[in-house]
Amino acid sequence: MELVKRYEAFAPKKTVYTAFYCLYLLIFAVTAVFHEPWLDEAQGWMIARDASYHDMLFLLPHYEGHPPLWWLILSVPAKLGVPYELSLGAVTFVIYALTAYIIMFRSKLPPFIRLIVPFCYYTFYEYGVVARPYGMYFLGFMLMALFYNERNEKPFRFVLSCMLACASTAYGLVFCGGLSALWCVKIIIEYKKDILKFIGTRRFWALALLLGVALLEMALVFPYADTFTVDNEPMTAARFVNSFVYLFFMLPADALLIGAGGGLGTLLKYNPFPLDQVFMLGGLSLLIWVPLISICKKGKKLPELFTAYPFFALFCTFVYFMPHHEGTVVAFFVFLLWISSEKEENVPVSDGTDIKSMLPAVSGAVLSLVFVLNAMWSLLAVATDIPKDYYYGKAAAKYLKDEGLSELNVMSAWYDEADEWSGRIVSTKKQHYAVTIVPYFDRNIFFNFNSGKEGYILHIMNDDVNNADFAEWKNTVPDVLVGEPQIKEIYGNVSNGDYILIKTIPYDKVSKLSHATNFLSIYLRKDLFDDFPDIHPQNEMDMEFLEQKGN
Repeated sequence: MELVKRYEAFAPKKTVYTAFYCLYLLIFAVTAVFHEPWLDEAQGWMIARDASYHDMLFLLPHYEGHPPLWWLILSVPAKLGVPYELSLGAVTFVIYALTAYIIMFRSKLPPFIRLIVPFCYYTFYEYGVVARPYGMYFLGFMLMALFYNERNEKPFRFVLSCMLACASTAYGLVFCGGLSALWCVKIIIEYKKDILKFIGTRRFWALALLLGVALLEMALVFPYADTFTVDNEPMTAARFVNSFVYLFFMLPADALLIGAGGGLGTLLKYNPFPLDQVFMLGGLSLLIWVPLISICKKGKKLPELFTAYPFFALFCTFVYFMPHHEGTVVAFFVFLLWISSEKEENVPVSDGTDIKSMLPAVSGAVLSLVFVLNAMWSLLAVATDIPKDYYYGKAAAKYLKDEGLSELNVMSAWYDEADEWSGRIVSTKKQHYAVTIVPYFDRNIFFNFNSGKEGYILHIMNDDVNNADFAEWKNTVPDVLVGEPQIKEIYGNVSNGDYILIKTIPYDKVSKLSHATNFLSIYLRKDLFDDFPDIHPQNEMDMEFLEQKGN
């Protein structure tokens, strides 16, 4: 009981918040300087640099599944020629400096949680240092929380915040759709039989604006028939049950307590559940659900939780869900904690001598420990990111430039994988290596990547497009291979065996507590090797070949 009273009484001075805020900005800036952008970051920036505004608004959202706001923001520095990493880092730094400021200095969260939440894995590293539109999503949710309890008196502030979350990612549309539906129900109950009086009020026009924007964004991101999808498994009753179990009973622990990088959650989402793992993750999720429900109940915000979260669960089950989307739930949970922590006037303060009155404080303490654990993931991620290369793009670009290889005919590998449900899937436009390397050049150096023109991926799966690309590529025999494209199917008399491995680039992509060293391979055609005396083969077979050639 004494610990509970101490927790409730904990109230740092403003200088403590200022110190934590400065520390946050310092660690964020240093990590961003050392961070090497990966695939998703490069894709967003290349769209901003190379795509027309017409395509950003009306074509690419159908293939990307994201609203265009992120690209439009990045397009300002990208089209003005600001360097790649500086552009991404500066934009994300500003977004998260605002987010952290709002949480620390404007939120109604318990004091300790206000200090620690900005340092959590998704609020700091995965959605911050790793620059993607989810940073705007988190900022939108914090602004929504700031204005939520005054939404009836000042509806446009809340609605504009919702629009920011919606314009960031489809998950913003989902959560805001649930919250808006609940708001409409409350308004109907408020007006009862006089609902016509609601028409023309500020809330009416604010909700109408939000609905219009939401419908527009849904029309923009609705996939085309040939949009490449990463999830080709058919919906079955077993999969629906698995998704339900995972999203309601396991995801909270996966997002906030399990440092497996989301791999475990994704595996369980699509496969039969081992009961021991169900009980383990389900039990850990109770450490989040029980305190969260307790605090929401005290703040009279249970309807918000039980309305918006099912919207999210249905979307994830029937549309799309990947491991890094776990963090969208974290933003929603922080939003709920904030709006549930608003102090009500004329409510007597309990002396904390009975269990019922102690429960919210205990719940806050438990969630504080959860957030502390989550913040430790950020520190470990930073400790890995700074000394190691997070991704291969920067190192590969430097090597190609330094050795003069970027002036040759460079070919990148494309997507060519087998799928259990759809068989072999090929997409010549989906080239992960190329899009990650091209931002470090002022042009597209890959002749087989969009014909050497636009440097971004078009997520399209179309046999006619593939065949047209293959026919075009036949006219140019590659001098350099990045990755391991299966070229024999295209050229016939030229195969991967005609190339020498000249460089392997290690990289360590961090995900929570896990990271594994992977390698990017670069190859040079054997008949060109003598033209580059400073390049050396990387394996014994190639060395033997060159020795025999020399003899």
